[in-house]
Amino acid sequence: MNLIPQEENLEQSNALDQTTTTPSAPEATTTPEIPAETTPELETAPVTSPQASTSETDAAPSATEETTDAPVATQDSVEEETMSSDPATDLPSEEELQYQALLNKSDADIAKMSCAQITDDVVLLLQSGELPPRSIIDRYKSVFYSKMNSYLNTVSEENAKLRADAEAQEIRLKELLNDFKERNRKRQEEIAEEQRANLEIKRDLVERLRKLLSSSENFSVISKEYREITENWRSTGAVPPGDMRQIQGEFEHLREQFYDLQQINHEFRDYDFKKNLEAKQAIIQRAKELAESTDVTQAARELQDLHHRWRDVGPVAKELRKDLWKQFQELSAQINFNNQEYRNQQRTQEGENETIKRGIITQIEAINPNEIHTFKDWRTFTDQIKELQAQWRRTGRVPRAVSEELYLHFRTACDIFFDKRKEFMRDRNKLISEQGDRKRAIIEEIEQIVAEERWPEGHSRIQELQTEWNELIHTNKHQALFKRFRTACDTYYTHHKALYQAQREESKEHIAAAKQLLARAHELAAIETPSDADREEAVTLQRDFHQLGYMPRKTRRKLQDELKEQMDAFFNKLRSSDRPRGDRRDNRNNRRNFAPTSPYGEEYDKIQRKKEQLESDLQTYSNNKERLSVTSSAGENLLKMLEERCEAMQQEIETLDLKLRDIRKEQRAQQESDTTAPESEQPEEK
Repeated sequence: MNLIPQEENLEQSNALDQTTTTPSAPEATTTPEIPAETTPELETAPVTSPQASTSETDAAPSATEETTDAPVATQDSVEEETMSSDPATDLPSEEELQYQALLNKSDADIAKMSCAQITDDVVLLLQSGELPPRSIIDRYKSVFYSKMNSYLNTVSEENAKLRADAEAQEIRLKELLNDFKERNRKRQEEIAEEQRANLEIKRDLVERLRKLLSSSENFSVISKEYREITENWRSTGAVPPGDMRQIQGEFEHLREQFYDLQQINHEFRDYDFKKNLEAKQAIIQRAKELAESTDVTQAARELQDLHHRWRDVGPVAKELRKDLWKQFQELSAQINFNNQEYRNQQRTQEGENETIKRGIITQIEAINPNEIHTFKDWRTFTDQIKELQAQWRRTGRVPRAVSEELYLHFRTACDIFFDKRKEFMRDRNKLISEQGDRKRAIIEEIEQIVAEERWPEGHSRIQELQTEWNELIHTNKHQALFKRFRTACDTYYTHHKALYQAQREESKEHIAAAKQLLARAHELAAIETPSDADREEAVTLQRDFHQLGYMPRKTRRKLQDELKEQMDAFFNKLRSSDRPRGDRRDNRNNRRNFAPTSPYGEEYDKIQRKKEQLESDLQTYSNNKERLSVTSSAGENLLKMLEERCEAMQQEIETLDLKLRDIRKEQRAQQESDTTAPESEQPEEK
């Protein structure tokens, strides 16, 4: 009797294996850091280390893999099912197509969506007839928070609006996630209950197979019942994680004993062994490819599926079992070793990233917003914060245990800085608006001075207004006002410069006249025996020199010194020719630098010369004060000092005028008294 092999249709078995639901292993790639939720994490399959047990059952997958041991159908049954199926009824509905499209969306596709669109997709997933896997919901949530955080990292008006919309959508998303957590919890409870029921079914199948091995029935009966047991085993779903390895090991052991029975048909056994050998060799070949793959995380995830398929494939010839299993085990160990090495590197990198991000937070917190008072400093520190934010984004992920704490710490530090900056800018904009009114008033006053053509006398006021303008905030918002201000000042100084140029031309004439007087002074100083006419000419020459108009201060001082030197020489000669050389009184007069030049005596001439000198100095100070441009506090102090000095000199000149007037009155009174006195009382003429 020809028996149907256990794995006759290997392609159908592999196709059924591909439909098995296997939860995704934790992703190794860097994902955006998002606030962790309190939802229970799905159990992930343990990673088989290179030091795994050498027994074949040690490679069993995690219990969370919902293994579906589908029954192997005969060729006739497959054809009958194919013939009886209605293509129209097999077409998926529009809702199913939409659900599958949402499941198959990549992270890149989700990243192109807005936060509102992401939330809408989560709503559609939860409204479908089948609850989506946890990994799908986590993908949508991860991209949502990644986009939401990106709006915070770049400060702009558009991002502020997107951020506000994302925060509104976040409330809606959290409600959906809470609903998903509750439904997922119920699903896990149902799965656990179903796994316990499946465990009881598989225990019954193990007992049936154990009794079948000791049965004395003919082989056809035993084969038929064995086929029924294996089909029922495959159709039974997953069992609890703690019992899966034991029950699977018992079943595999009994199945191998079944093939070792002497009375089993050799044709049946050899055919099954051949098909199983081909299947396991294909699995080993795929494991070799995974061992050389650069995507170690995906390789470790697919390895779990290979172990699942390995268990579903029946046994091979006894002499090949250990060798095949050894090859597969070594490749599994290599794949898991690669994955473990990658995860160790990842943990090391995450630790370094944590150190970098804590350093970034420290740098941000070191910037005290309360100590920043100028717009320039705010701009400098804002650029520093943005650079640190960019460095934060470039830095990879950190350990999950500190991810939320670090991000909240970072966000709080940034919020403190930018909230204070926002407050400063609000106050500054208010001050700029107020100062704009003051700048307009300054411009109007300068324009009024220009309109009234107050060129010399308006100079000091113009300088005061310029100083005040420079103390106000300089901003591009007042660019139009600055152009107007500069135009008004340029107009004033154009006219003022013309007046100053005219004054310089006039000073040249005064210098020329002074040099002529100085030349005559040299001539007088060269006279050996001066006469009274020479003396009168010298006095007139000094008076004419002091009455000259504006000259540069240094030039005037130099000419005055030269004139004084010549006049001293002249009057020394004059005194020497008028008095005997031995006269003590004349010797005392020789020590003086001037001689009487007026009928009111020596004291009067001394006061007169002092007054003239003060008037000359006053004129010089006044001219310098008008040309002085005050642009600093030191300039203001200098201007104030000049004004005080001019006022003091003016008061001293007025005092000297009073003294001169008193001397003249006294002299006239004395002359009148001498005229009216008797001749006997008049002094004798010497």
